[in-house]
Amino acid sequence: ESAPSAVNNMAASTLESEAAFRDRAGQIGIEEHFIQKFVDKNFASFGKYAFCVVYSPNNADEGPLKRFLIDLLDEEPGADQMACLRRLFFESHTMALTDARQRVEA
Repeated sequence: ESAPSAVNNMAASTLESEAAFRDRAGQIGIEEHFIQKFVDKNFASFGKYAFCVVYSPNNADEGPLKRFLIDLLDEEPGADQMACLRRLFFESHTMALTDARQRVEA
């Protein structure tokens, strides 16, 4: 297996890894009970979170993301948690776009 192909496969496996998602969410300060909601409702991967709603991180109206999170978490996250959740969404979206670009270029 070539080096670029191995890197692409590793990136793709991280994109769908629940363990990597949980680890990163915890590292950036998302509360454990919120992380568990992602797991319970089958959204605990970067790939799934990136495409949970029709919303892009550069869009000024984050209403779609906020509505999704309130529904997923069964409560409205406080401002501190919303900042962490927004960051995780941005990272998820970036990883998904990077994965797609690498697949096209491979």
